[in-house]
Amino acid sequence: QNPLEIRCVNGNKFICRGMDEPGKLKSISNPSHCWAEEMNQLDLDDFIVIITSLRYNQGRVKLWCSFNPECDGDYADYWLYKTFFVDKPNTFVSTWTIKLPGAGNVAPSEVTYTYQSTHTTYHDNKWCRPERAAMLEQLAELDPYYYCVFTLGRWGNRKVDDPFFYAFNQEKHVKATQLNKAHEVY
Repeated sequence: QNPLEIRCVNGNKFICRGMDEPGKLKSISNPSHCWAEEMNQLDLDDFIVIITSLRYNQGRVKLWCSFNPECDGDYADYWLYKTFFVDKPNTFVSTWTIKLPGAGNVAPSEVTYTYQSTHTTYHDNKWCRPERAAMLEQLAELDPYYYCVFTLGRWGNRKVDDPFFYAFNQEKHVKATQLNKAHEVY
């Protein structure tokens, strides 16, 4: 069925949606849980749409995220890393405490959110086939960057396949000739 849904015998259902149009999540009636796959591909605005759409008031609300720890640009500046992972070990439990202002007869209060990170690699997957493990280990020889991210699960900055502008060399690529104004300049 499109859009994909899995209906359970108890009335619950899994609703699968993409983030190509994040606003569509807002129309889901009272979602209680969300699993964001490839969370590292979402920006902060997408994350805010997800957490503000989890509005079930009759029980706990949970968000699970799974991803490979890489991003475009410097991961130290990436919202996901800065928000949840700075100065923390790979696996941890942490909290946020939010102060709520008082209003009317309600006194100011605090709410504490607990969140955790579970760092896993193929070593933690007892069903990982030896051929897959060998391929992941071979990345150490083929490409050290991919080995660090996909085999060891370390944060990395997404590798650009053709970083031509880093290879620019003034002496090698610029001729010391007069500019011909009749030609186009690139």
